[in-house]
Amino acid sequence: MKYRWLLLFAFLTFCHSALALNGKVITPAVDTPKDALINDLLQLALSKTTACTIFTAYPERLSTGRMTEQIINGKLDVFWAGMSPSLEETLLPIRIPIFKGLIGHRIFVIKAGDEKKFSHITTLQQLKQLTAGQGQFWGDTAILENAGLPVTKAVKGDNLWSMLDEKRFDYLALAIHEPWTELQRRSNLSLAVEQNILFIYPFAMYFYVSPKNTLLYEQIKTGMNIAIEDGSYDELLFNSPMIKEALALANVSSRRIIRIDNKTMHPNTPIHIKHYWFDPLAPLPSP
Repeated sequence: MKYRWLLLFAFLTFCHSALALNGKVITPAVDTPKDALINDLLQLALSKTTACTIFTAYPERLSTGRMTEQIINGKLDVFWAGMSPSLEETLLPIRIPIFKGLIGHRIFVIKAGDEKKFSHITTLQQLKQLTAGQGQFWGDTAILENAGLPVTKAVKGDNLWSMLDEKRFDYLALAIHEPWTELQRRSNLSLAVEQNILFIYPFAMYFYVSPKNTLLYEQIKTGMNIAIEDGSYDELLFNSPMIKEALALANVSSRRIIRIDNKTMHPNTPIHIKHYWFDPLAPLPSP
């Protein structure tokens, strides 16, 4: 019994010392499966480089602009968002794709009955004969436009679904984990998942911290690299229900791949580091 108390005392003393160095990490509110997975990946990364870190969620959901303000004000320690020239200049990004670039792997949602429009498409030039629907302020809208793809825009992204149902454009290009969940929520609309094309461009979500918080930056960056190298990062990511189910439904290995460049990405984007990015032709890690 005395030995157990000594161990407990030593553990608490160690944690107190570690917390004196690391303190609490204040993260965004987590209220979606995607955010929960990202939060788990963050905790995995920090478990590789810190001890006894206490994670505290911000009490309300904030826009990207408000999160940026709270990071600068020191009321939030880290948040996650798509790579963005303005964010990457204002804050300190950990340039390791949280979802290994899966955000840039797109599956089309189309009007039910329009499958034949896409059955013959194998090249970007052929895809340019059709029109995409995009949110006016979505981070990847400029990527499609820079590739020469016709785009119909809506100020409110939610309006795009009824616009597609009314055939005001031909397809919505959604991240690989999104189409089936989104269609379940809109079963009143006559829409379908296109079965043959995988549309890819370099795009990622990053963790962002304050430029003043270089310690947390190094802890997250080093921890992510360690977790990627030892396989625990891929194991958590690809065996999560959200990603595992999406990849099974998408059947990416059988799809025709159409790639475009991302001319908006920062020159420091680590596009050359292959193990940071998902390869749709590579085998997935075993459970």
